[in-house]
Order: sequence, then C-alpha cells, then structure tokens
Amino acid sequence: MTGLPCCTSHCSTVAAADAVGLSQSATSAALQQLEGALNTLLFERVGRSLVLNDAGRALLPQALSLLEQARSLEQALGNGGAGLPVR
Repeated sequence: MTGLPCCTSHCSTVAAADAVGLSQSATSAALQQLEGALNTLLFERVGRSLVLNDAGRALLPQALSLLEQARSLEQALGNGGAGLPVR
C-alpha cells in the first residue's frame, strides 16, 4: 500500500522506488498488484509519469490512514506492546 502514496507524491515509479528503497520493477509490480486486486486503475500513465485518476484520488485518504495506523502499531509493538491500550 505504500506504493500508492509514494507514487502520488513522486509522479513516477522510479522516484517512488528510490523513496521507499525498492527497485523500480518491484514498485511497479506492487502498484500493478494493487490495481489488480482492486480491479481498477488508480493512475493514468502519461509518458513515464503517473497521474492519479478519480479512483486513485478517492482511495488515497484511506490508504494514508491505513499506513498511519500501521506505523502506530509498529511503534506500540516496538515498545513491547507498552503503548497499546488494555481493555
């Protein structure tokens, strides 16, 4: 899921790959896998650039929220779970 926000801010899979420390081919494959799983294109391919389409713009806030939740979980678990609320 990190590929979606990264591709939106960097406008290409090459720049997004550099930002997340993956190869361009791995980033491109992850984006294609996400689009395949959702059965919808998220970007318009314009030359070598990526431009979010309507579906991508609709998904982006939810993707960012999920990533933030994942970061919060990682931080909480990084402290042996001390940051997790107890019910």
